[in-house]
Amino acid sequence: MLLCEIDNTVRLWNLDLDDLLARGCAWVHDYLKNNRSVQDEDRKLCDDVGTPRR
Repeated sequence: MLLCEIDNTVRLWNLDLDDLLARGCAWVHDYLKNNRSVQDEDRKLCDDVGTPRR
């Protein structure tokens, strides 16, 4: 999505949900795998999520 604001700022938003999910999982990967306070079943939340597009 392309958004043009009143101050002539243009922003490009990524609304591809599969890509956003993959980016989110890449971001929390180390936390889910290494944090002792994460429950075992939660460690696998992103196991079946693809890799983000570049």
